[in-house]
Amino acid sequence: MISQALACGTSGNDSGNDSGNDCGNYPGNGPGGCGSIARKAELVALMVELLRAEPPEAPRTRLREHALSACAHLVALEPPLSDGERSELLPAALASVLALPEPPAQDLLGDALGALSELLRGLLRRRLSPGGLQEIFAHLGPWIRSPRPPERLRALAVSKALLGTFLRHLRVT
Repeated sequence: MISQALACGTSGNDSGNDSGNDCGNYPGNGPGGCGSIARKAELVALMVELLRAEPPEAPRTRLREHALSACAHLVALEPPLSDGERSELLPAALASVLALPEPPAQDLLGDALGALSELLRGLLRRRLSPGGLQEIFAHLGPWIRSPRPPERLRALAVSKALLGTFLRHLRVT
């Protein structure tokens, strides 16, 4: 799904770029650039690719946090992500933060963890049902059962935030 969205965003849209420069597929390219991103799914796909490309060592920049925050804002917009897009976003987002080693700069990890929590809460609000909660926990479960204590603690912190959101928005009729 993600690769299809990326392919759609770059197909046949390199008019005006005969210079041979590879300017990439970035939102700021605009008309006549190498590519344009016209749909939400394409933006989310780019953020997923960015999260996957981040090195697995301790964060030195706020790139993860900003990519997760962008996804959190995008999932709130219409139309909702498809099941396939959600199932590609969830593991990439979780792995980008939960698998990080303990960094010397704890604030970068804390901010990335906060952005991850906000993204997961946004995904839950879009599908606020026991099924939506179960979908997220299906991806979160392996992290909760991780043999590495830092991964487990982060996963449990995110789980607590998700359960709190679910409880606050639960409407029993």
